[in-house]
Amino acid sequence: MIGLVFVGIGIIALIVIVLLKQKINNFYDNMIGLSAAHAKFYKNVVIFLVPFIFIVIGMYFFITENIGYDFKQNITEKINLPQISGNFIVGVLAAIFGLVTLIIRLTKYKYKAFSKLSVMEEKYGRVAGNIIHIIGYTIVPIIFGIVLFLDK
Repeated sequence: MIGLVFVGIGIIALIVIVLLKQKINNFYDNMIGLSAAHAKFYKNVVIFLVPFIFIVIGMYFFITENIGYDFKQNITEKINLPQISGNFIVGVLAAIFGLVTLIIRLTKYKYKAFSKLSVMEEKYGRVAGNIIHIIGYTIVPIIFGIVLFLDK
């Protein structure tokens, strides 16, 4: 059931984005401190990622809800795999993402790798922009990943 809710939210969000595309474009065009390249990227790529993320999460929940435990058990026994939950996989991926952003942050390439960091520094100041970016892209994914990784 929760899977269908996520898919529905994703489809509704996609329809709303398509219907309000011109207003969204104007919003990004008028955003202070956002370069034309960043505005184009957000308008054409980022805004469409949100509904697709909801749809993918919904499909994940829908599949895991509707494939019975016996079916999963038979497959893992036949191919000799240990029982690995979806939470474990998502947790590992989130923790890896957080660690990769931490490693990139410690190199001299952080402004090339993090396109939003310079915008955040301009908007909130150097210290506050960095703090927000570190919390959102490094600390939260690592904690989220550890929590899901250890979830039984």
